[in-house]
Amino acid sequence: MSAGDLERAAKDLFGRCMAKFDDAALSMDFRAFSLSIVTSQIRQGNVAVRAYLPEICRRLEDPAVLAQPVTGTGAVEFHRQIVDAVGVVFDSGSENYSGGGDWLASVVRYLVDLVSCRDVEIASRACQFLADYSGVSVNVGASSRRQWMTVVKPSPLPKLLTALMDRMILREDTSSADTLCRRSADALESIAGVYPVEQVCATCIPLLETRIESDSWWEKEAAIRAIGALTNGGQ
Repeated sequence: MSAGDLERAAKDLFGRCMAKFDDAALSMDFRAFSLSIVTSQIRQGNVAVRAYLPEICRRLEDPAVLAQPVTGTGAVEFHRQIVDAVGVVFDSGSENYSGGGDWLASVVRYLVDLVSCRDVEIASRACQFLADYSGVSVNVGASSRRQWMTVVKPSPLPKLLTALMDRMILREDTSSADTLCRRSADALESIAGVYPVEQVCATCIPLLETRIESDSWWEKEAAIRAIGALTNGGQ
């Protein structure tokens, strides 16, 4: 098979899959499956499909895509695939970011909303992503690089830190809740290593003081866990 044949096959695959993904009339799980085919091809090293990463970025910047419900049939898988697609873009290099800071801002707002959502599985996946990718750097000038979240203006930090610390409160004794609690602590530790200490402390210290003094043991425990994450992240 020639290079031209591979390019045509990749174009056809991408076009068919993304047409299904773009069809809002289809179920969320079917749309998620369509996106997963494309991202799996990129992870497996299909260079021809990787050329379409900017197209994926443009879709991930679309409010209509990012504002899909977090409840109902297929919601968990849909958002898992969206988050995975963002990871694929980051893993592929910053030259693929479409829209620069605007694209990153859309992704940050989306992730913060997922951390705060009621669905434990979706929130847990968002926390894991932040733990894994907070330290990724992007080009912001001819010879300058910064962590991708710090490029976004206005800063999402206060809302994000508050959401993560809220998810560290173990509100029910289940394995899913425990996983969310641990992943949110990991995310907090990772983010604390990205932003200046004074910015992190401005949000976290008042929350820590309130929760240490709380009558709820769960809130006290979460505060202790947060202190550990912040200390490790700030080193």
